[in-house]
Amino acid sequence: MKTIAVQFIRSLLGLFYFALSALFFYIDFIIIQHVIWPSWAEGSLQISEKLRIFNYRFDDNLAYLPVAVYLIIALSFLYLTIRVLRQTWFKKN
Repeated sequence: MKTIAVQFIRSLLGLFYFALSALFFYIDFIIIQHVIWPSWAEGSLQISEKLRIFNYRFDDNLAYLPVAVYLIIALSFLYLTIRVLRQTWFKKN
């Protein structure tokens, strides 16, 4: 009975991590689609005016920092998802 409860909790945890990683990848997609890609299409990499997060001004060297942070968080949640699901369902005996 305990192993079924542990598998259920790990499955829920894996689904939770998967949902969070999907959310962060969606946020990355929105940032790339509406902020970075139009700037590249214009031939300009001056996107610091468009990336204003919490009223903090990024200079041009740090303009991609929010995207990098979201991508790192999303990849970590994706790693946790794979790890939890692998431990739960794909264990080697």
